[in-house]
Amino acid sequence: MSSPLSDVEAVLAAAQAVGKILGDRTYAIVGGAGCALLGSSRTTTDIDIVVPRGHTLETKKLFRDQERFVVEKGTLHTYFQGNPRVDIEILTPPMLFKEDFDASTPTVTVGSAKVLKPALLLNAKCHSILGRGEEKTKSDAHDIDFLLRWCQKECCFPTVEECSRVNRDFVEWYIHNFGGAEVWKNVGFDSQAD
Repeated sequence: MSSPLSDVEAVLAAAQAVGKILGDRTYAIVGGAGCALLGSSRTTTDIDIVVPRGHTLETKKLFRDQERFVVEKGTLHTYFQGNPRVDIEILTPPMLFKEDFDASTPTVTVGSAKVLKPALLLNAKCHSILGRGEEKTKSDAHDIDFLLRWCQKECCFPTVEECSRVNRDFVEWYIHNFGGAEVWKNVGFDSQAD
């Protein structure tokens, strides 16, 4: 019997399996799993997948037909049978995923998995951090810092259009609570007007 993977290793393995199943369909891995695929070391234990409105049941059916995926009858709770198990949540806009998402939404491919374009993932994280509990706020802050540094390292600077939720008030609030003024400045947000 093989030894259990770390949570992040299990999520990365499950994300690659998700990518193989969903292939060229319209989807993106978001949240902590998206950041993990981009190289974040933050522990995450689940995968959030965004699909266009009306595609949730079709996506769950694809998983149901695969050997290592389980879609529970009744609840439709979905998970990847790994060691440890990885829960999968399928999100759709605008209720479960607060940003726009459709076939034209840009993604980046990591192995076989599609991740929401990092600037758009940053925008979503900047929205989700507001009004969450303390633990989720800390993990969102870690993800925001990671995404800012990733964008700087990759010279993939977010535009105002991509990060419409990031304004001067938000940046000041974030810096006041979590620091990181220099990294915000390095990706061009220090002088962004409302």
